Formats: sequence, structure tokens, C-alpha cells
Amino acid sequence: MATKTEAMAERTRKVRLEVHRLMTEENISANEALRKALPGDRNRTKALRRWKDNGLWPVPESELHGIVEQSEICQQDCADNGGQRAESVNELSETGLLKRVRRMLDKIEPVQRLGLTAPDRKSSVPSAMIALRIPKTLDEELKALGGLKSRHIEKAIMLYVRAMKAGDAPTA
Repeated sequence: MATKTEAMAERTRKVRLEVHRLMTEENISANEALRKALPGDRNRTKALRRWKDNGLWPVPESELHGIVEQSEICQQDCADNGGQRAESVNELSETGLLKRVRRMLDKIEPVQRLGLTAPDRKSSVPSAMIALRIPKTLDEELKALGGLKSRHIEKAIMLYVRAMKAGDAPTA
């Protein structure tokens, strides 16, 4: 199983290489290159910070050898809507769709909570408790992902709510 940094490197490689290419070929700053590579993403500076924290920025030499092939792909992938190609869902393969959902999940940040709340104290974040039953196999898969299961479930519910709200939105 890949580490968290390796998984992030794989997920973000195309965009990071495109930002690097823009900086070197057009001689622009990292923020300006991020703006061009991810025009619809409001969290692009946070992404850059995460890349730096995980040793993925500046782009490691080991990844730079594939910059020519990657930049051609990224110019297609890094179009409108925060780095997502504007094509209909019917044209996507299941794998392509799941990769896009993964990128969306990576942008969802659940509310940060400060430690555990004692039974007689209020939570630092207004929240509600819910009872949830999930199949045992899903529970095992959540454990295998690492981290708090509640965070994974919270992100999944947030994505679901966004999808349901988008379904009600009028189409252009």
C-alpha cells in the first residue's frame, strides 16, 4: 500500500508538472502558474503549501523527466473547473470518473476539531451526533484507509450533499 505522500504525488503529478512548466517556459511566479493551471480552484495556494509540506514542491528531479509527456496531458486535464476537463459524464470511463471524485474529495476539508471533548463540556465546533450502521466490509475498508473513520464518512457525506444539490441546479 502506498504512503500518503506517494498517493498525493501520484494524484497531483500532472498539475505540479504543469505549474513547473508554466514557471520555466513563461517565466511567471508559482502563484500565477497555479492560477493558470487551476483557474477554478479557490484552494490552490493551500495545495501548494501541502505540496511543500510533503516534499513535492519544487517538483523532484525524479518527476521532471516526464514533463514533456505530462504537460500535453495536463493542458487537456487542467482546463476549466479547477483542473477538470469539461466533458460529459457519459464520455468518462468509470476509472476516470473515480479519479475525478478522488480529486474532489481531496479538496473537501472537514471542520478541524481541537482534541477530544470531555463528557461534561461542549464541543468547540457545533455538531450533531448520528447513529450509523455500515456493512462490516465497509468498516474494514475504512480502517484500512487509516485516519479517523468519522473524517472519511464526513467527507463522503459532504460530497454526496454537493452532488445532490448539483442535481437540483438548473442546467445551462
